[in-house]
Amino acid sequence: MQSSRRQHSTSFRIVLLAIVIALAGTVVAQVVPGMRGVLHRAALPLWQIGSLSDNALGSVAAIVRSRASFQREIETLKKDMRVLQLMTLELPLLAEENRRLQALWSRRSYDESVLGRVLARPSATPYDTFVLDVGSLSRVAKGDLVLVENVAIGTVSNVFLRTSIVQLFSAPGVQSNISIATSSIPVVARGIGGGNFIGEVPRGINVEKGDVVVLPDVSSRVFAVVAEVQADASDPFRTILFQLPINIAEIDWVEVVIEGARPFQIEEDAHEESS
Repeated sequence: MQSSRRQHSTSFRIVLLAIVIALAGTVVAQVVPGMRGVLHRAALPLWQIGSLSDNALGSVAAIVRSRASFQREIETLKKDMRVLQLMTLELPLLAEENRRLQALWSRRSYDESVLGRVLARPSATPYDTFVLDVGSLSRVAKGDLVLVENVAIGTVSNVFLRTSIVQLFSAPGVQSNISIATSSIPVVARGIGGGNFIGEVPRGINVEKGDVVVLPDVSSRVFAVVAEVQADASDPFRTILFQLPINIAEIDWVEVVIEGARPFQIEEDAHEESS
């Protein structure tokens, strides 16, 4: 930086000296005939030196600018390279996610439904609630049924533009009318949190651990399985503990059934009856 300033100062002095000589020569040339050519020849080297100095300084400035521009290009390329490296790391994950989505889409339960990613789950949310990445823009509405692998797990309780909240049937205090597959006797299951339920059945009803529990009002969709049967000889009822057949902590995607949608099973049954 100091060298550049000295060069500028030297060039300025040379140019100034040349101007002074030129002015003096002009005056002398007017007074003494024949001096004009002599003074011009004497001042010419000074003008040339000044011009060369300016050209040299201009070249140095151009080189500095070129190096700065080149450095910026290098930084830009480095950033682009980092982005490409991150994209390369994501490729296997994206491929696996695409495979899973295609599998989930092929196993949809209803003719009109949307797949939603679980953005938050317990313990990041209140007991037995999910936050999904689909909302009213995807035609999701309050009350829509939510399934996982054909298992009914809850309904949409709140809807926003691009997100929605799902309350699971197992949320504390939620009551659901269910039916145990081995019997047509209706049973009320009460959610107790963590994907678990509790209910009571008359002692004469045969219920065993592992029996499937369904929602008769939702095309007999799987609701839970019997986890435990508690009996007291003096009690006319037996207490049944139910459990979701899937771990809610491992749910990443769900199927949200759009209002008015028809189960694929009904269409298949109708086709079989017509044939």
